[in-house]
Amino acid sequence: MLPYLKVKRYLRSNKITLCKKTLISIIQGSINSSEFLLLIPTPSLNTMNLAGNSLFDLMESDPAENDDENISVQKVLETIKTAWRNEKLSPELLPNKMEYVDCMLEQIKQMEENIEKLRKDDIRIEIHRMEIERIRYVITSYLRIRVEKIEKFAFDIVQQDTERSTENAYLSPDEMKYARAYLSSVDNHCNKYLNLLPPNLRTLEDKNKVIRPDLNSYVFLRAGKDVPNVYIKDMSENKEDEFVLDEGSQHILPYESIAESVKNGDVELL
Repeated sequence: MLPYLKVKRYLRSNKITLCKKTLISIIQGSINSSEFLLLIPTPSLNTMNLAGNSLFDLMESDPAENDDENISVQKVLETIKTAWRNEKLSPELLPNKMEYVDCMLEQIKQMEENIEKLRKDDIRIEIHRMEIERIRYVITSYLRIRVEKIEKFAFDIVQQDTERSTENAYLSPDEMKYARAYLSSVDNHCNKYLNLLPPNLRTLEDKNKVIRPDLNSYVFLRAGKDVPNVYIKDMSENKEDEFVLDEGSQHILPYESIAESVKNGDVELL
């Protein structure tokens, strides 16, 4: 049976209203904790509150880190979620956000340690664990999407990233290591079968190995701020038209025209 006072406090603190029949079922014990979680609206990470304790209260906090120069955990999570959406919807590989991913993974570890300190019958445990799993899903999906793009455009990505400085590299060191190993495996596989062909057909030029993303594909986007100097090619007249994207406006445009705005955070893909 769920503790009635805890349930009542949870519902009140989160402004959740349940019908009388459901409340009676909770009191009588015919609804267990798992069923109870399915009945209530899913709380967001930024608003979830249980008797004054949010998910982020379970994270370790250092008073020395409360100055304006340090980024908040909520901001880290929002950055990861935005990077995830942009990576999922952009045709090309975007600059990595691994420093944010590493930060959030460390915070998850601390949260799990703090959850273990709660009483076993504390209703917050299941709710916090559910939110942690959501964060894990976002991070896992983000990394998986990047790996898929690396494998698909490996030759082009490695070629371009080697020309960039370390600070401007799109790949993290681990991703670059994986990309090079993947290319090596592909080359070994191709050479194995090319050697079975006649001598005049055994050569595979590098240009024939390159698969590049379609930067002219259209994307749906929202401008986070006023974005001037957006140039869109007019193929019929072989010229470029200049546009200004107003803050908050939504558009469907060729990705190439707003690629840099996506990378610097002025535009978010939807």
